[in-house]
Amino acid sequence: MKQLTDLDLFKILVIDDDKDVCDFMTDFLQEEGYYVRAITKPKKAIAEIRTNHYHLVILDLVMPEIDGIHILKEIRKFDDDAIVIILTGYPSVDSAVESMKYNVFDYIKKPIIIEKFLKVIAKAAEEKGIVLDASKQIYNEIGSQLKNLRKRKNFTLRELAAKTNISISMISAIERGQSAASVLTLYKIAKALDSSLSELFKNFK
Repeated sequence: MKQLTDLDLFKILVIDDDKDVCDFMTDFLQEEGYYVRAITKPKKAIAEIRTNHYHLVILDLVMPEIDGIHILKEIRKFDDDAIVIILTGYPSVDSAVESMKYNVFDYIKKPIIIEKFLKVIAKAAEEKGIVLDASKQIYNEIGSQLKNLRKRKNFTLRELAAKTNISISMISAIERGQSAASVLTLYKIAKALDSSLSELFKNFK
């Protein structure tokens, strides 16, 4: 999975003719740490997405001059990988079906619920192989190292659990990157495998 750094921010483009919507989206997304550019002129949006790469485009459907479906078609002419989320105050079955033809990730009705919307963004990024949460990346790396080490030492989960007095479910969760193990727990596991903590953290040098 790709881990974004400070020099490679998750870039979001908001395209909506309503300035209040653009300001609202910009404010709360920037507070979450995203790079955000908002455009209220659809014609300018087409030029922007042709010259700059964005990981995510949040696109309104009903706009003057150029509608959202037209912009969506333009996006897909030169960028098949960008995540596109439709955000509309006028949802319809026809527009939903039409937009889905162009690999739209989600179709969301205004007004949005911020918590749910952030989860949609995180899920979209994850499906693209982009890790937005650095802590999750760390858990995944430690879990992968632990699993590889355990297999090299020919230990089953049951055998390792018995030797460390740590439950099978806990060790399994650590290996899957789904649990934040304490340093003491990792030390006990590494010692049981005749290894060291540095082996589990070797990819973070």
